[in-house]
Amino acid sequence: NSFKYISVCLLDPKKKVENLIYAFKEVVKIYPNLLLEIGGDGPEKRKLESLVVDLKIVENVIFLGKLTRNEVREKISDSSAFVLSSEYETFGVVLVEALALGKPVIATMCGGPESIVVAEVGVLVEKNSIAQLAKAMIEMFESYHKYDPNLIKKYCEDNFGEKIVISTLTKNYSKILNTVEKEVDILTEK
Repeated sequence: NSFKYISVCLLDPKKKVENLIYAFKEVVKIYPNLLLEIGGDGPEKRKLESLVVDLKIVENVIFLGKLTRNEVREKISDSSAFVLSSEYETFGVVLVEALALGKPVIATMCGGPESIVVAEVGVLVEKNSIAQLAKAMIEMFESYHKYDPNLIKKYCEDNFGEKIVISTLTKNYSKILNTVEKEVDILTEK
């Protein structure tokens, strides 16, 4: 029944998992029983595993390795909160997946998360700020009761569900087609 953060990503430099591990080291100084699971594989895996050993938080950090889509869903469902520490994201599908499962999220302001995360479902922090990431993780743990899984799921459905995505795409494509048709009409009149 331990509080468990999870992060799932390709373990490469732009995902800044190293920053997440350094931030989590600060968190366990205050709350030594918290856990962090890291799902994924990639070129940084050995370096990150060594960092966990060097920081003496082996008991708190679990590397899950590469996960199937079903395993990602299961692991996020089994966690308390999701953390994304990237330096750059165009959208952040994994954040939406976590929200769909009713999990609050912590994410860096790295492009995509700003269009996803609002105060009711999580926390945004400056990218590459280990201090802000650690602070957000501590605050998430301390105020976890404020996050209602049902409201998080509803927010996700209302903003990223199939109906709203199809409606938004249809509107955008219609605008583009109308613009193209007008341009063609102008060109054919000349």
